Amino acid sequence: MDKHDSEATGGVASFLRLAPSFFPLTFKALTAYARLRSRARKAGRVFEDELVAGGMRAEDAKVLSHDFVEASAVVKSLLSFSTRRD
Repeated sequence: MDKHDSEATGGVASFLRLAPSFFPLTFKALTAYARLRSRARKAGRVFEDELVAGGMRAEDAKVLSHDFVEASAVVKSLLSFSTRRD
């Protein structure tokens, strides 16, 4: 068994040690993401209603609330950040 084989075995062993915690963490992350999106949509509806109540046209309020909700899109923001080239 040379050095390369022991490194591969160590990688597999590390993965197997971490595997049991991967699924609960993934579930928690997806649950938190779904909760965030739900709350953002609800806040967007409230925001739109308040804009209309304040005298703004419904079409303009809808556009602004859509932008408000899209600004809270975590995955889209992370993807655009990671692919941005300066």
